[in-house]
Amino acid sequence: MGLTEVPTDFAGARAHILPVLRHVAGLENVQLEIKPENAASVWAEFPMQPFSGDLAIAVAFDSKNAVQQVGTPTLDKWQRSVDEVLAIALDNLRAKAPARFELHAPGLYVSRYGDYYDASRLLLPELAWQLPVRGVPVAMVPNRMCLLVTGENDAKGIAAMITVAEKILIEDPRPLGAEMFRAANHAWNSWQPDGANGVHLHNLQLRMRISDYAHQKRALEHRMSLTGEDIFVANFTVAQRKGVEQYHSFSVLTKGTDTLLPKTELVCLTNSEANETVSVPWSVFEHIAGYLLEPLPLFLPRYRVRKFPTEGEIDRLREAQDTEEKAIRTGGS
Repeated sequence: MGLTEVPTDFAGARAHILPVLRHVAGLENVQLEIKPENAASVWAEFPMQPFSGDLAIAVAFDSKNAVQQVGTPTLDKWQRSVDEVLAIALDNLRAKAPARFELHAPGLYVSRYGDYYDASRLLLPELAWQLPVRGVPVAMVPNRMCLLVTGENDAKGIAAMITVAEKILIEDPRPLGAEMFRAANHAWNSWQPDGANGVHLHNLQLRMRISDYAHQKRALEHRMSLTGEDIFVANFTVAQRKGVEQYHSFSVLTKGTDTLLPKTELVCLTNSEANETVSVPWSVFEHIAGYLLEPLPLFLPRYRVRKFPTEGEIDRLREAQDTEEKAIRTGGS
């Protein structure tokens, strides 16, 4: 069945617009693949409101046959701003159906709307406040059909929520993300739990970031194959120190290689001639040699690095590496 044409007059469309959460990196990567030689900013083509580190709020036209994201040309025809239209879309969502949650595990509630707007209900924080959770509500939206809610003081509920989200994120080809949110009055803030739950969530988030960066790498390499550019697109890699449960991300910058470097927790600077690799936190590399980082106009951070740090800068980076390794060995900070 074909798509229903979006009405050119706002009055005809008003009752059928609803808010949707979009995984911005995924949307941008698809755009890079479709328009490799002329990829405009995803924000320009699809006006959205930023929501979190990974997500943005967009407007969709629901024709019952399909859900179509509303882009700039349609908003121009309607003569409405994205903020105006989103306010109306939220009212439509609020009136669409009463709260539908069921207890999935002790302390964990799962949405049961069945209309593909479950995740969008995160934009109605009053729904989470109505649930009998322990403490301030916390939530996850692993895909558009699932809103998970528990309480910040319920460690078992949080553990169950991360486990459910992980299964969905791994199995769904179009996940939203692994962020966790904590309710704050009439909004949500990104939040990380403490202890083992925090480690589990951090590791899950890194696994999702691997997928995002791998998709971006393929799109960038395809674009460069068309333009003839010879630039190395570095991997976003995740590793685990012996005896440490929490994963960390790293990327490799090799001397003499023009590189597109993803933003990672560690940067490994490799000099093949000297048979040496110096590994430092991103913040340290940025402090000492940040002038080498040329940010690309991408939502998922990546930088062009044309040159290797100078010998003097490598000395300073080596000192920082030694300091960090000593702190790890002694348990210091």
